Amino acid sequence: MERDDMRRHFAAAFLIASVLMGTNAHAQTTAWGTNGYVSFNGLYRNQNLSFGDTVTFDLNHEGAHVRSTHNIEAGPVFDITAGGRIVGNLGVGYAASYLRRTEVASINADLPHPFYFNQPRGLTGDARGLRYEELAIHVHGMWLIPFSERVQAAVFGGPTFFKIKQPMVSAVEFTDEYPFDQASYTGVSTTEKRASKLGYNVGVDVSAFFTQYIGIGGLVRFSRGIVKLPSPSGGTATIEAGGLQTGAGLRVRF
Repeated sequence: MERDDMRRHFAAAFLIASVLMGTNAHAQTTAWGTNGYVSFNGLYRNQNLSFGDTVTFDLNHEGAHVRSTHNIEAGPVFDITAGGRIVGNLGVGYAASYLRRTEVASINADLPHPFYFNQPRGLTGDARGLRYEELAIHVHGMWLIPFSERVQAAVFGGPTFFKIKQPMVSAVEFTDEYPFDQASYTGVSTTEKRASKLGYNVGVDVSAFFTQYIGIGGLVRFSRGIVKLPSPSGGTATIEAGGLQTGAGLRVRF
């Protein structure tokens, strides 16, 4: 039933777009501008991003296990988009969006005892000041719907190239004293890791122009890419990059 409803919605959208395209021939020729357009947007990613990782290192002739849980909170995204018409209402666009957030990772560790085998000491703490960076390059085909010479909408979709940079916990720092039954958390050691992945993006952009060349607009974009970030211990941490982004900004036709 949901699939049938989706088909009906797409059919209705296509019918409306066809009518608008037929009744706004002059608007179609001016909506793209003479050569194309560029937009500068302030967006907001509406979802938190969480992922975990476990590393192991040698301590007291046993393996110490450190589990880190990262939580990247929702936050602002800076975006610039440019594009133009290929033929008729069909166009192509390119966009770059950048997200940077400082996070606090939760640390849980099992540290081997210096005197007894198989009697690990539990340790917990927070790793502060870890900076997550996400750069996304979007390429998309666009279908323009000109409501008038001043108001237009564009539905778009295409591939996205994600590039991630993130400090990963490689070891835990601690202090202990005789008889060494307990350990106190003091911090972590980190290693900066990078990874990239190809994903996708879809969305809609609605613009209103005050003059022939200058206007404002609203943008809704959903993008997704499953990035495998290398772990310091040799494994990988799975990060779901992208997400839902909404916002507005300046539109310039040229």
